[in-house]
Amino acid sequence: MIIYNEVVDENIELVQLGDEMNILVESVKHRSPEIFLDHDSNDQTITRYLKKAGIRKSFPRRFLDDVYGLIDGVKAGLGRAVIPWHLIKNDPEIRILDRKNQILFPVNLYLYKKSYPSKLHGEVLKHLHAGAKVRLK
Repeated sequence: MIIYNEVVDENIELVQLGDEMNILVESVKHRSPEIFLDHDSNDQTITRYLKKAGIRKSFPRRFLDDVYGLIDGVKAGLGRAVIPWHLIKNDPEIRILDRKNQILFPVNLYLYKKSYPSKLHGEVLKHLHAGAKVRLK
């Protein structure tokens, strides 16, 4: 599985594929209200961004469940969001507000440890790692 969260289990191996850069964005077409969009109430991305940017003021948050919901919400002018750059870098409907205070999330691949990994296993890992580097640039 590929996730941000840490998995601690002696039978699980971690392969860090790279870091996902997240940046603050808003709609080009709509004036964004002083509202931040997040996945859910446990999502700390906006909190991390505000802290890194040195902003002490709190803002209302709305929750749109997944990253594509966040992107659509930004485009519709529902608010601002901290979004993975690689998903919106060529989107003409989204304006980048702050490149300086980007938030990095590790992209980790977790898999069961193998005593004797096959050649195919090694090739799959090599291609996953190479593909992640290209997509996360």
